[in-house]
Amino acid sequence: MASPIPVHVAASTSTILPSALCAVSTSISQWGGGSGGGGQAGVNVVQRKETRRSSASTTTTLLNLEVAAQIKAMTKDQWGQVLGGRRQLFAGAGLLLFSGFPGVSNALVAAKIDLSKTPSHHFDVDDQRLVQAATLFNKALSASTVEEEERLWTEVIDTYGKLDAEWVSDIVSRAWGNRGNARSRQGRMEEALGDFDHSIELAPYAADPVLNRGVVLESLGRYEAAASDYEAVLSAQPNDPAAWNNLGNVQAALRRWDEALVDYGRAVQLAPEFSFAAANYALALYQVGRENEAFKQFRSILRKYPEFPDVRAALAVSLYAQGLTAEAETNWLRMEDGRYRDRNWVRQTRRWPPRLVSELEAFLDLKSVVSS
Repeated sequence: MASPIPVHVAASTSTILPSALCAVSTSISQWGGGSGGGGQAGVNVVQRKETRRSSASTTTTLLNLEVAAQIKAMTKDQWGQVLGGRRQLFAGAGLLLFSGFPGVSNALVAAKIDLSKTPSHHFDVDDQRLVQAATLFNKALSASTVEEEERLWTEVIDTYGKLDAEWVSDIVSRAWGNRGNARSRQGRMEEALGDFDHSIELAPYAADPVLNRGVVLESLGRYEAAASDYEAVLSAQPNDPAAWNNLGNVQAALRRWDEALVDYGRAVQLAPEFSFAAANYALALYQVGRENEAFKQFRSILRKYPEFPDVRAALAVSLYAQGLTAEAETNWLRMEDGRYRDRNWVRQTRRWPPRLVSELEAFLDLKSVVSS
């Protein structure tokens, strides 16, 4: 928003974070991909934009501000984003598969979400500083470019971070987390990790910065650390499909396919409309030798989202491996994303499971012979 079978979910709320990420402007559903069901195939990470947390104080305060028309610039749709925890999907290429940079500390703020520390009272809606902070916060959410978004989150942090008011830590911690998302989308992963750490320190009750930090750690190949963050989220929110999906990605990266299958399955069970998790689940089924179930899942996804290139390509390749050459060719011709003809991209960036990668290579070799 985007590991093997990388279809992630992180929190800006929003899938795997490579060195270059581009926002997908449309979504199939709250948990879905891009237009037509697949979004942009490849390494997909969902990051949650931190519009809201499990905090009655902030949510109710913002609602009171809206009812009082104290922030007149916000449209109804924008308020829906603030109050509804909007998710964004990101996709990109060029995963960074290393564990850090020379001279940069890999120490992380411990991820232990303490829901008992969630603010339980309402903030003062007559505090004009809060009104101004909420206005700037919404402006950042609506920024048209990632650079402008980062600048506005920095403005929130610099302007309000040192104020003495009870709402400051809640608002500013989200600004830190969302700036981390903006920086990760620009490939600045270590800076993003620092921002997430600040967010986690300020709001130890919040799951979103922990989930988002896990996505960045995963993109850096720090799989065990990423798993720890996802597990921390699940300890606090056991029914979070984003965290289950992302944990599945880590298990797949570590070649723990049976565990990955369980995690993806849990994500799909919790959010059947989460198309990327469904795709991950299907690919994992195929990897562990449950071909019939995988075919059923591929076809089910494509009935809903016929232009989902990742699933269309996987179905074509797996059909070829089963000797169904004509049907494989039909599906391959319907797949317009040229990246699936790039073996290195599929193996290293999209990171299909190894069985499917081998079968793709055999399929491409055959097509190369036929065309020569």
